[in-house]
Formats: sequence, C-alpha cells, structure tokens
Amino acid sequence: MKATEEDILLLWRRQLPPDGAISFRGDHDADKLARVCAVYGLPKASEVLVLYDDTVFGSAEEGFVVTAEGFGFKRISDEPKWIAFVDLAPEQVQLSESSFTTSVRVCGDVPGLTAANPEFHRRLAVALGQMAQLAKGTTQRGVYRTASPQLTQQRGMREVQLPQLLALVSEIFEVDSRLFIAPDIPARKLERVTELYGIRSAEHVALIYDDTLMGSAKDGLVITTKRLGFKEAFETPVSIWFETLTHEDIVVSATGQLTLRGSPQDWHALDERKLAEAIRRIADHSNGSPDLE
Repeated sequence: MKATEEDILLLWRRQLPPDGAISFRGDHDADKLARVCAVYGLPKASEVLVLYDDTVFGSAEEGFVVTAEGFGFKRISDEPKWIAFVDLAPEQVQLSESSFTTSVRVCGDVPGLTAANPEFHRRLAVALGQMAQLAKGTTQRGVYRTASPQLTQQRGMREVQLPQLLALVSEIFEVDSRLFIAPDIPARKLERVTELYGIRSAEHVALIYDDTLMGSAKDGLVITTKRLGFKEAFETPVSIWFETLTHEDIVVSATGQLTLRGSPQDWHALDERKLAEAIRRIADHSNGSPDLE
C-alpha cells in the first residue's frame, strides 16, 4: 500500500529535530510558505510537508522543501532544483564527511544548508534515502527507526492536551530551584526556551529543567505538548516528537541513567527514573493510549 502524506510527514518529523530553521505542515509561517510555493511552482501550499529556511533574514528563498512527490532545494545565487522521489535512487543520496565538513549529495549536487550541523546532514541523508525507497516500494529501516507505511493509522496518533500534561508532570516531579512547571515558569526562561527550540503558538511548554549555573535555561530539558527537548552545554538542541517514541527508545540502567535512542543522558539533579516514567506515559498517550495514567 502507498504511504500517505501523514506517514511521510511522520517519517520526516522523526528524522529531523525541529529548530528555528525547520517547520512541518501545520506550523509553517504563512509568508515563508507563499515564497517557497512561488520559488518551486507548487500549486497548493498544503503540499509542503517540510520547509527548511537556510536564509539569514528568514525569507526562506534558500533552503529546501519536501512534498509527498519530491525534494526541492536552492542555494544562494542558484536556480531552484527539484528531484522527484520516483526518479531518485537510494544510491544517489550520499553523505560526504571529512574532518572539517559534513554534507549531503543528492544526484551529485549539494543542497548547501549552511546553518545545519553534521548530525542534521546525516539525518537528512537517511530521510532522503528512505523516501527514494518508499517511492519504489522497497522501504527498509535505516540508521534511525522511521515510520513504516500506514503507521499513523495503526497507532492512532493523538496530541497531548496541556491540562493532562500538567497534571502528569506535577504528579511525578517536584518543583525546585531548577525545575519549573507551567504556569509558574519565569518569563525569561520561557522566552529563551521557546526561541531555542523554535516552539510555535500551537505548542505549549509544560516543564523546564534549567541545567545552567547562571539560570539562563539555555542548557537543560523541556517538555511540551508535542515533544521532549534537551540540550547539553556546547551542544546543539535536540527535539524528539512524542508520537515517534517507543518504549525501546527509553532505557534506564541499573544505576538509574537514562538513555534516549542510544544517547546517554546526564541531568545532574534530576531523577532520571521519574523522567523515563513521564516520557513513556506521554509517548504512550501520543500513540493511542486513552489517558496519561
């Protein structure tokens, strides 16, 4: 069976962590959406599943877009290019890595993406390869687990409602000098976290754990109605959509250390067993469980 647009959207949301440069259908800025539709000649704005803005001033004229049918990209001073997924072979998606740079090559061309970090390029390569496989009916699991066709129908996705989420985090966590639960999150911390993770108005922050010495909240953890976000010092922020999480992704060792998708976490003053419990319950609810109990 052919993958639906929702299946494809879930695949991309799982692969590419959201930040200020990327948006997914339902969260696109209207002006950016209009520009990319004009740049790539897309007749319907609703076709744009993923939009990556690689510009300094937010015009979105450079970057890339993804629809169910293809991948378009444009570098500064270049003409836009479009590649249909049915014409793309998995082997035409290559990752070039050196001591200095990491980049994706698609049919021998480099999309650019000056602001993207190496991990973003790696995930983009995986996602494009999987789209090429989907278009040819030969899906397989890549380095990062992704949605299989019809996964959204099988799992009955649902969005977590803020009152339920607040009740859960208030039950599990105790507020202290580093952990804040809405509506008692300081405005400046909320503003920094919102900017850091590119959180938009349709998404609500329930909890912030500030892991900084000076209280900037630039490092630490955030739980929203859609995602778990975390950032360590000198690292880029990471976001994981709850609807893409499974229990296999959430592991707690005998010593109490939490590992998320193979990445060990180290939240100094946070009970990671409690955090794992909260993440499991939210993920279960996002994937069809009727409540957060």
